Amino acid sequence: MIGLPPWSADLDRNTFALEGMKVIGRLSLLDRPLIIVFDQLEALGREENRDILLNLGDALKELFTRIPNSLFILNLFPDRWQHFQTQFDRATVDRLSQTILSLDPPPTPQLQTLLQTRLPSGIHLQALFTADDLSDILSQPSIRAILNRAAAYYCHYINGIPLPPLVQALPTASDLPARVQRLETELQTLKQLLIPLLPASAPIALSSPLQEPSPSADLAEMLDPYLRTTEAQLRTGYPQEAIIDSTADIGKLRTIVNALQGIHPLPMSTLRLGKRKLPDHLYFSTQKRVIAFIQVDPGSMYGQLNNFNQLVIAHPELQFLLLRDARLKPPSKTATATQAALAALNNSPNGKYALLTQDDRIHLELMHRMITDIQNRDLEIDLTLAVGYYLDHRDPPLIAWILGRDQALQIR
Repeated sequence: MIGLPPWSADLDRNTFALEGMKVIGRLSLLDRPLIIVFDQLEALGREENRDILLNLGDALKELFTRIPNSLFILNLFPDRWQHFQTQFDRATVDRLSQTILSLDPPPTPQLQTLLQTRLPSGIHLQALFTADDLSDILSQPSIRAILNRAAAYYCHYINGIPLPPLVQALPTASDLPARVQRLETELQTLKQLLIPLLPASAPIALSSPLQEPSPSADLAEMLDPYLRTTEAQLRTGYPQEAIIDSTADIGKLRTIVNALQGIHPLPMSTLRLGKRKLPDHLYFSTQKRVIAFIQVDPGSMYGQLNNFNQLVIAHPELQFLLLRDARLKPPSKTATATQAALAALNNSPNGKYALLTQDDRIHLELMHRMITDIQNRDLEIDLTLAVGYYLDHRDPPLIAWILGRDQALQIR
């Protein structure tokens, strides 16, 4: 409609970014202002996402400078914006904070009206919730938390699901060291007060102030209904047409592995083969494993596949897995060079090509959805506990392979 040509599937990252800038620039020159809204940025406050946060700040600063006729809006909780300001450089903060609008919480009648609109027709708010229920629901710190708490009460009364306990908000990366230091100081003070009261031969030992939490029945009661509902939605939508992109899939896998760090520390990086275009991939140095996606048009597979095979040959000490979504069109039998390259990969001692089956895709999407919902506070559960619970009860094959539990390079 605006005269932009289609993008090639073989664009490198710099060219891809340049084309994206062209699109935004062209849109900003139309007859109406271009409004770009960034929402659900809460996850960027986590330490493992700091590089993404800094890249976002740099990109926004460039967009502000170079894109005319545009309005950029960032929706943030106040505490998250305070944290972002400690991470961005001064120039980025100045550009992003040109106008700050602080929104007051809606009054109680308006919140009650909002809750009423979310209830099924014929169910009245006061008939379902007691005065104490409403007091608890409306005392939550955000609209999202209010809706989540109301949903928990609804499931409790309608479906008999036990009401989950309130989850205390976890400290952010910016204030955690100060809290730990304060706790250690208080423990040392307590120790000094207790020592004079004990016999000289009675030592006093202080355990670490941070103890690893353990899963409980409350976690299962909160998480299982969410996983069942979300999985059913994903399976229903699986046969429908979808945009399947290697970069997006690697991004989802990166998010999952970042969330695993508290359980299984896994340093991530990428490999290079000169200036050759490689499939989007992640390299796990401690596990000596590389996982990649090749979600491109069949006619574009050979170049990336041939380069990937060269990478496999160059690193005999590593194990490689190349995945392609089972819903994508396979290379034709007449594409002899591509077929030969696939056979060569599968015949190598340290490489394998496999289809990402429906079950594998569901695991990838479900874990990613669970993690991002927790990070964005749509699901109020401790992230490390939730990820550990998922691994213990579902054992997703891709994660099992990354962790080295599948030595035969087999994907179910």
